[in-house]
Amino acid sequence: MRAEPALSASTDPRAEAPRSGPRRGRLRALAREILPPLVAYTAAAVWFTWPLARLGANHVITSWSVLLNDLYLILWILSWVGRALVTDPSTLFDGNALHPTPHSIAASEHLLGDMPLFLPVWLATDNAILALNATTFASFVLSALAAHFVAQRWTGSRAAGWVAGVAFAFAPWRADLGRPHLLQVQYLPLVAYGLDRVVATARIRTALLTAAALAVQVLCSYYLGYAAYLMATCFVAAWLARGGWRDLRAVWRALVVALAAPLVVVVPVSVPYLLARAAGDLDPELGVPLETAGTGFLLPLYTLAIYAGWGTVALATCALLLLARGRDAEPVQRMRLVFLALTAVAGFLVASLEGAVLLGKVSKDVTLLDACVAELKRHLALYERRP
Repeated sequence: MRAEPALSASTDPRAEAPRSGPRRGRLRALAREILPPLVAYTAAAVWFTWPLARLGANHVITSWSVLLNDLYLILWILSWVGRALVTDPSTLFDGNALHPTPHSIAASEHLLGDMPLFLPVWLATDNAILALNATTFASFVLSALAAHFVAQRWTGSRAAGWVAGVAFAFAPWRADLGRPHLLQVQYLPLVAYGLDRVVATARIRTALLTAAALAVQVLCSYYLGYAAYLMATCFVAAWLARGGWRDLRAVWRALVVALAAPLVVVVPVSVPYLLARAAGDLDPELGVPLETAGTGFLLPLYTLAIYAGWGTVALATCALLLLARGRDAEPVQRMRLVFLALTAVAGFLVASLEGAVLLGKVSKDVTLLDACVAELKRHLALYERRP
């Protein structure tokens, strides 16, 4: 009787089934979880940013004409920085403007954090306007997905995920597309989630992934960098309030890695700004006169309406009250509640202070403009025809 050779584990199709089956099942489950919010948030972004989807290939869009100059500046910075990255990174700050001024990019932001979205589209199409608008559009979809993911993971509620995604990505302040670099907040929820996992697992790999998200967020804009580290500070405060100072040394080490590692990237690209300030090329003055320093805090309703929206404020207030009344909440959930409350208060104060800063700058500009007009009138009077 002839014996058949036995199949090895590498060639037996039945040996592959137990391994590939569960993997395919996980992929299907992941697709079922991601596709509905992806499609829904993409459709919502098309509606919210319209007519960006129709005109994005050859138009820049803003509802406030004064922001057109900002859009043109951002478009130039992204194009120059993208070109420098693929040709000669050493010329990144040597923008082709204001010659012979060195490091002209240091007069504004480098926007390096926008490159993962901007650069592939720009290289593929050679259309900087399309790449800018694609970056803007992607920020809505990615912000919604990030907030959706974190809220659903933390609460176990699909409804909470949908509410968080809509509230975070489509807040009233994001309705104007004139400052696209400030719309890139999609990494903030991931940083919050990463920090939560870092103190829960003490894994260095988790800390490095969190550090990567934090670094990209900071590199999107220094304004967003301040916000990211302010949020991280709120998280650390909530963790310490929970008793985190008693945690193992491994937790502290992982948390330090998550918060300090981004500085390895952020500090070197910030040196040109420090040199420009030392040379007197950058004005560090905020320009907030004492009489207007508290003005922003006198407009809390305006701040809440613009930055959060009344629907979000109402839902968040109800959620906080319900969670605060729960006596059987786990310590981790209480820590998250304290973190979110601290972040909300800190965000409100910063947004209010921004109003005071802008009002102070406007007051200075108006005063300077009045002085210029008066001086111009004086000089024109010298040329008046006398009878």
